[in-house]
Amino acid sequence: MLSLCNFIHVRPRCALALTALIVLSATSRVALAQPASRARAPQQTLPQRAAPSELDRRPQYGPIGPQITVKSIEISGNKSVREGRVRSYLQTRVDRTFDPEVLQQDVRRLTASGLFRDVRTYTREVDGGIAITYEVLERPLIQYIKIIGNETYADEFLAEKSGLKAGDALNIYNTGAAAAKIQDQYNKKGYRKARVTVLEGDKVGDQGVVFSVHEGPKVRIWDVDFAGNEVVTSGRLKTQIKSKPSPIKIGLFKGTFDPAQLDEDLEKLTAYYRRLGYFHARVGREIQYSDDGQ
Repeated sequence: MLSLCNFIHVRPRCALALTALIVLSATSRVALAQPASRARAPQQTLPQRAAPSELDRRPQYGPIGPQITVKSIEISGNKSVREGRVRSYLQTRVDRTFDPEVLQQDVRRLTASGLFRDVRTYTREVDGGIAITYEVLERPLIQYIKIIGNETYADEFLAEKSGLKAGDALNIYNTGAAAAKIQDQYNKKGYRKARVTVLEGDKVGDQGVVFSVHEGPKVRIWDVDFAGNEVVTSGRLKTQIKSKPSPIKIGLFKGTFDPAQLDEDLEKLTAYYRRLGYFHARVGREIQYSDDGQ
């Protein structure tokens, strides 16, 4: 049973006072006495500029040191990830000035890609500049995705909802998020007690992902009732919402309970009272479940 209650609260108005503060400043005048005569300044002799020494012929330094040119970029450690994909995350370029900050940004982008567990960089001096090596330690790739315990939805459908696919990098954080997506699919379709757990894919050394699904009973709407509505009839309020029981109250014909839809219905009822002039009306809810949880 679903009970929605309306409450009206009147809030006092608040006065807002604005005070302007004006600050005036006075400028004092200072009288300067003019000298009777101005003495002629002695003529200065500019020093002679010395010829450039060996120190003046040193290479010019920028804000981070000498301007060093990147002569080559190498990628090592990649086995499954193509070199071109690794290079797509890099902003450091050959024949451009080396910038340590850009190098660190490259490392952060490679790490954030989720493809690698570790990224290291090495530099060495070569003729005309430096050579840079990016060494990556790959995460294992997902070899397979399996789902057990599901009866309502097909394996392919739930695998698609998870957002994972074979060939992706195996990341324990992504695996947990994928399980939550599958569970959300069940919850919004009325399986309030559905639970999805990760059996494989959350430990070091795993090669694939296995989800275990406990669907539980499907929660359906048996009745919708209203309390506290004095101005609008319950029949009229029911026309404003979509959470309704089926006209045939037997077995599978009962309306499916969708928590997200219920939240939307509460917003619609609140907006409906606003249009009637009840700007402080409040709509609440009370959900009652049967003994079997359905």
